[in-house]
Amino acid sequence: MRSALPTLLLCLLAAAAAGEPAPSPFDRTLRLELWGKHLGDAVSQITERGGVDLRVAAGFIKPKEFPTRTLWLQADRITVRQAVEWLARALDCRYRIDGPTSVKLSGSYEWLQEPEEILIEPVEPLVGKLGAKPFEDKLSELVKVASLFQNCSLRLEEPDLKLVAILPKRLRNILGESLTAMQRTGLPLRPPAERRLGEMETELLQALRKQVVARYREQDAAAVLRDLSLQSGLLIGFDHRPFLTRPVPPITLDLGQTTVRQALEGLAAALGLKGCELWPPHCVWLTAEPRKWTPAAGRAFLWEELQVRSYAIGPLLKAWGGGEVVALQVRRRAVPNLWADPSTAVVFHPVSANLIVVAPEEAQDAVLRELCILQTSDPKQE
Repeated sequence: MRSALPTLLLCLLAAAAAGEPAPSPFDRTLRLELWGKHLGDAVSQITERGGVDLRVAAGFIKPKEFPTRTLWLQADRITVRQAVEWLARALDCRYRIDGPTSVKLSGSYEWLQEPEEILIEPVEPLVGKLGAKPFEDKLSELVKVASLFQNCSLRLEEPDLKLVAILPKRLRNILGESLTAMQRTGLPLRPPAERRLGEMETELLQALRKQVVARYREQDAAAVLRDLSLQSGLLIGFDHRPFLTRPVPPITLDLGQTTVRQALEGLAAALGLKGCELWPPHCVWLTAEPRKWTPAAGRAFLWEELQVRSYAIGPLLKAWGGGEVVALQVRRRAVPNLWADPSTAVVFHPVSANLIVVAPEEAQDAVLRELCILQTSDPKQE
């Protein structure tokens, strides 16, 4: 009988009848109570309260090791997707959504197990005066063979300089597109269309300007985070890496009436952390990295979203001291936390004077904006 159907199924049927897409289970909200709890508790809470199948790759953390991974995460109302993001950040790993209700945490791309393909291509014109080994190193940096898949290889055969690569299909395509990009003039350095802030981003920035009262003396960090969350309406998480070897300290912070932004900066300092990352909707992550209010890069695998673009940076080379310096500046300035993902890359090809970038579309636009800024900046002022 219809009345016996679960509420969720009724909602799905109603949405289908109305011609609307069914809501994703990852957009549901749940209460996250993982202060001093371990990974087993996290899997149980997100699975049972969120209604998704959360799994951990055995090659990353075995179930018997779950009790050794202590977590300090809490939120009264957080989406399943954000909870998974927080968990991946706390464990310093990545995740992939496998289906409508399935997600898997992993420390590498190894478990993707894509079929391998062989690429054989002459590349002598692309090597030029660079030399075989340096060119091979640049290609390895572009596709990160060693860090992504153990059974893959990439080598340059001499004396005819023929490239032989055994890679998963996705990486083979990225490598092929990169080689093509090295044979053409890269994109000119013209600013992309100005990006407008979305509604959730605007709300988050407005929340940082709100007034709160921050007076804490030797208070438990959990209580301080809960109080600031209630006052600001934000979800506040923090980097777990420093606390793998020391306890989370009690918080002493006396700022009186202040803005949410200043309170969070003070809280980060009290925890011994160095930066803050914005994560719409309504989320701030305090990080051990020295970052000042940068957008947070998600921990979802970027496998399917990657694009290859090349940029003609010849005009920048003399002013900035070479392409390697420009590549370093791009990694430092354009979504800096993104480049920790081993599938992304920023590589200078000296023969074409192109900067080859492997990244999602939004990050590509950020790279182009920074290159345009570098074009009009004085390196001595940097």
